[in-house]
Amino acid sequence: MVFDASGVSVAPDERGWAFVESLARETETIRQARLRSAEINAAHVSPAEGAALRLLAHTSSATHIVEIGTSTGGATQWLVQGLRNDGQVTSIDADGEHHRIAKELFAQAGIPASQTRDRK
Repeated sequence: MVFDASGVSVAPDERGWAFVESLARETETIRQARLRSAEINAAHVSPAEGAALRLLAHTSSATHIVEIGTSTGGATQWLVQGLRNDGQVTSIDADGEHHRIAKELFAQAGIPASQTRDRK
C-alpha cells in the first residue's frame, strides 16, 4: 500500500482498480487476444494497461515501437491504435505459436501487415 503523510492510503483498492479497468474499451480482437493468452498461460495486458500503452504511443508520435514479448498480440494491437499511420510495431517473441495467433488476430482486426512485424 501507498500512504500519504497523514497515513491515509492513496493506492486504489479493488473497487478503485475495477473502476479504472471499466473506463477502457477493448476491441473484440483485443478481447480475443486477452482470452487466448489466458488459455495458453501467456502474459496479457488489462484494458487499462492497453489504453495506457495506446496513449503513450500516441502522445510520443511514435513511428517505430519495439515490443519484447508478443504473447497473442493484445498489447501490439493497443500500440498500433496509438501509432501514426506510417508507424510500425516490431514484436519479439521466441514462441512461434504466439506469433501465429497474433498474426491471425491482426488480420481479423484489419491491421495492415505493414504496421507489424515479428522477430524470434
